[in-house]
Amino acid sequence: RQIDRDFAGGIYLTPVGEIPRLDKIESLACEGDLYLPLNLGESELDSVVQSGQRVGRGDMVAKKDGCYLYAPRMGLIGEEQEIWSAGAKGRRAIVLRMAPGDEELAESSLFQVGHERQHPGTEMMLPSEAAHPVVWEKIEQAGIMIAETGQTLASRLKDLEQREEIRAVIANATPMEPTLNTPLAILQQWSEQVFAGLAILKTWLGAKDAILAYPHDFELDTSPAQTWQIRCVPVSEKYPQGQTGSVLRTLEKQRQLPRRRRHKRSAVVFSIQLLRQVERAILGGEKPTERVVTICGDGVQKPGHFLTPLGLPIRELLTQAGIFPDAECVIAGSSLTGTTVDVDKCVVTPSSEAFTVIRRVRQDQPQTCIRCGWCIDDCPAKIDPAQLLHLAETGQFQRAKRYGVNTCMECGICSYVCPSRLRIMEHIQVIKQRLRD
Repeated sequence: RQIDRDFAGGIYLTPVGEIPRLDKIESLACEGDLYLPLNLGESELDSVVQSGQRVGRGDMVAKKDGCYLYAPRMGLIGEEQEIWSAGAKGRRAIVLRMAPGDEELAESSLFQVGHERQHPGTEMMLPSEAAHPVVWEKIEQAGIMIAETGQTLASRLKDLEQREEIRAVIANATPMEPTLNTPLAILQQWSEQVFAGLAILKTWLGAKDAILAYPHDFELDTSPAQTWQIRCVPVSEKYPQGQTGSVLRTLEKQRQLPRRRRHKRSAVVFSIQLLRQVERAILGGEKPTERVVTICGDGVQKPGHFLTPLGLPIRELLTQAGIFPDAECVIAGSSLTGTTVDVDKCVVTPSSEAFTVIRRVRQDQPQTCIRCGWCIDDCPAKIDPAQLLHLAETGQFQRAKRYGVNTCMECGICSYVCPSRLRIMEHIQVIKQRLRD
C-alpha cells in the first residue's frame, strides 16, 4: 500500500542541523528563578499571590476567565517583572524564587523522566455519564492551553459541544519538520498516557472513532492502542504535514475519514502534548506545570528534548543543548514560520513547543515582488500568496477572504521559495489576526 501520499504532494526540506533523538527526554532541574507568564493566549491573568508568599508545586498563582496558572515547584513569590516585550505591550510575569534550604525538596518535586507513575486501569479511565461533571471539572481547573490558538481546552470543548456530532478525535503525531519531532519523542516515551488522554476526550465528546496519525516510517508499538480502542494510521511525513488541516485532508484522501460535506468536518485534532496533559490531569491529578520543549538547529551541539518547568529562561535550555557562541538567531518554532526571540527575555510558556537555533543567517534585504509565481506554484493550498501580500500591505483585509486567506495553512513555503526574500507568511498571519479582531 502506498502510504507516502499527501493531499498536495508536499516538499521535502533539508533538516537544519542534526535531528534530535527520539529515545531520550531529559529532565531539567529548576533551582534558579522562574518567570511565570501572566499573558496566556489572549488573556491577561490576575495574580492571586503576594510578594514574599510561600507556595508549593501545583498551587494556583494566577487566574482569570477560566484560565489558571500553577507553580511548577515550591518557592517564594517575588515582584512582578516584564519578561518579553511584544510590540508596545510588555509581558508580565510572576517571579518564583528558590527559598533557602529548599533546593533538594524542589528538585524532588519535579517529575523526572523514567520514574514510575501509577494510574488506575482502563475501567476507571473511561468516564461514565455519572462521572461526566467530575471529568469536566478536572479539565476546567487544570487550565490546559491549546498551544496553536492560545485557547483553553475547556473553552474549546465548550465550542465543540455546540456541534451536532463529533465523529472522530485525532491525535496528531506528525512533526512539522524532521527536526521538530517533539510529538514523536512524547509518543515514544509516554504512549500509554497519550492513548489514555485521547480515549478520555473521545468518550467525553461522544465520538465514535479515535485515530492516532503518525509518520509511516516511525516504529510504533500499537498493542497499547488496542486497549484504548484507538486506530493507529500511518501517514505521509512530507512538509507541511504537521499542520492540523494537512492531517485531516490526508486522512480523508487515505479514506480513513469521510470526505467533508458542506465545508464542515465532524473530526477534531489534538496535539500529543495536550493529550498527555489531559491524562495527567484526570488520572494523576497533576497541573500542567511542565512542557516538553525541543531545541534543534545547526546552532547547538546537542539538540534534544527537555522536560522543563514553566517559566524557565530559554537561555538555560540553550546552555544545556550547547549553543555555539557564534549562533546568530533563535526562532520560536519552525525555521520557516517561527518568530525570532530575545533569549535573554524569553521563557518557557504553556504554548512553547520548540526553538530552532540558526548558526548562519542570510542577510539578504527584502526586495520588491518580481512576479515570478514561485509562491503560487509551490503553495499546497493553491492560492495566490503574492496577491495576499499586496492586500496586507494595502490594508484590504476583508478582500483577502476572496483570495483564500482562510485556506492558508501557514506552512511558510511561500516565504521559503521567494527569491526576493519577501515576508509573505508574516503578512498573511497579520491578515488572519485582523480578521479575527
